[in-house]
Amino acid sequence: MNNESTVIIACGGTGGHLTPGIALAQELGRRGQKLTLAISHKKIDEQVLAAYPDFKFLKIPGGPLSKNPWQFLKSFGAQVRGFLFAIKFIRRQRPCVVVGFGGFGIAALVLAAWWLNQKVVLHESNRQVGRAVRWLARFADRVFLPTKVFLPGIKAGVLRTLGFPLRDELCWVPKEAARNALGLPKEGKLLLIFGGSQGAHALSDWGRQHMELLAEAGVHMVCITGLREPAQTLRRHTPDGRPIEFHFMPFCNHMAELLSAADLTVARSGAGSLAELARVGLPSILIPFPHAADDHQMANALYYERAGAASVLPQKRIKELWGVVQSLLFDEAALVQMKAALKGLDTENAQAIFADELCALIEGDF
Repeated sequence: MNNESTVIIACGGTGGHLTPGIALAQELGRRGQKLTLAISHKKIDEQVLAAYPDFKFLKIPGGPLSKNPWQFLKSFGAQVRGFLFAIKFIRRQRPCVVVGFGGFGIAALVLAAWWLNQKVVLHESNRQVGRAVRWLARFADRVFLPTKVFLPGIKAGVLRTLGFPLRDELCWVPKEAARNALGLPKEGKLLLIFGGSQGAHALSDWGRQHMELLAEAGVHMVCITGLREPAQTLRRHTPDGRPIEFHFMPFCNHMAELLSAADLTVARSGAGSLAELARVGLPSILIPFPHAADDHQMANALYYERAGAASVLPQKRIKELWGVVQSLLFDEAALVQMKAALKGLDTENAQAIFADELCALIEGDF
């Protein structure tokens, strides 16, 4: 790879787009490659990237297209501004490749790169290919998809299979060390409620509504609420007087420790969240976001359930969740089986494989 030229990684908008971009940047950085991460104007992007002060990043205009006429015009205008901005930026940088990690936030850079005859690579992490990647794939030199996921109409030689690149720091941590690092109770079961990088109202509300039942069962809880809510710690007691803690966190930049500290999670099923669960071996009850584009979260969740790595509960049946939590959290044999299945789904070394493929593409060895 030409280290004199920049690799532009377009990855903003959600944690599921941003974190694999960071993972690829970490790998390319080790190889001495110059990098720029193109992100959105969302607060979540700033929150995540605050932990990576050595990265160079650039905010670009853009956003998803809406069926609402006014919102469509507004977002279309942002895309046009983003395209013109990207044209100037790419002409100035002359990158060796532009890598896009899905979402309409990447459209301006991908189209500008194609227009200027620069190499374009796309990565889709969900098991239902998103609209942005489906539409932009025709302009790409490479499209990376999960195993057994296909995209009709793409010319031969473009498609590749690749797992979800995970950041270096995302690895299993011994439970006691993980809980100590986060100031969580050393003893007792811990339930994590994790609605993705931006939280989930339905899951957070369920957690608040079930604190008394969790306390009676002797179960601590951590709930990632999203940036809309302040941090809060509440305490209850078991019937025999033992203290139980409930932590509500807007965001956590120490996901390896948090996932390793828990015994079970109730989670959404974005591809990034699932890859992290597989890496640390955390059993889960997955409640897919019912309004996800193309119902991709349900497709992701069912893939894990069929592999024996998770249990799936549609949000419309969330009233049944307490029973499922009870039956699974205290079933050690079932938890062990899920952990074993999760090992088989871990996308180990995906970022290194990705970097190797980029080098081959740029050097013409493919």
